[in-house]
Amino acid sequence: MNTRPHGHEGRHALYPILLPALAVAALVGASACGSAAPSPAQSLSVPASSVAGPASAAPAVAAGGDWIGFRGDASRSAVGLEGPTGNPILNWQFKAGGAVPNQIAIVGDVVYFASDEGGFHAVNRVTGTEVWKQQLTSGTTTGPTVADGRIYLADEQGAVVALDPATGSSLWKSVSHYDGATQLISTGGSLYLGTGDGFLVAVDAASGAEQWKVKLTANGASVHNPAAADGFVFAGTAGSGFVAVDT
Repeated sequence: MNTRPHGHEGRHALYPILLPALAVAALVGASACGSAAPSPAQSLSVPASSVAGPASAAPAVAAGGDWIGFRGDASRSAVGLEGPTGNPILNWQFKAGGAVPNQIAIVGDVVYFASDEGGFHAVNRVTGTEVWKQQLTSGTTTGPTVADGRIYLADEQGAVVALDPATGSSLWKSVSHYDGATQLISTGGSLYLGTGDGFLVAVDAASGAEQWKVKLTANGASVHNPAAADGFVFAGTAGSGFVAVDT
């Protein structure tokens, strides 16, 4: 599924080279970086200019050194305080069954990532040893994001999927499918994503049930990766400007 780029953070920027293996470079002693039923789609009227009030400007510190997903947290502004210094050297290399084209998530001593032959992996951050592997029925297109005691991702069919971080077993899979699903964020018990056909979607994080779906672009152009802060979900769009949705 295709998602149009948004500045330097578009998904195409994540695909310059498909790596056949995941390599983590580190110095010795370095730490890790850093349900409601579906409702009909609603149409959102966005004023040409509006002010939603002051938002938090300071970037958040990645909690506990974890890096839970794309740009660190739901605000897309997390800062990792620990990592390699000086001249990093290769500590270990893990050979996956295919390329690793998407982002990774780091929680505690486990690194989570998908490979493009349909595998989803949990690897020990310190040793590079595989903790578990789950073979998915459809490959991963966005994710992972780790929050709420779950791993979230969107698969090649456009479904949102939740896995158990301890075992990789499936917890739920959404009934609804979304064209060109963006990176997911989790906040306040909901997952938010944009779609390639112009929607911002909220999904219940505990069950995968669609909570609401709002059309943001009149021509069905893409809604890019959302971010959340101060009770709003923010997203850029292809052709309809930048929007803030009160959740």
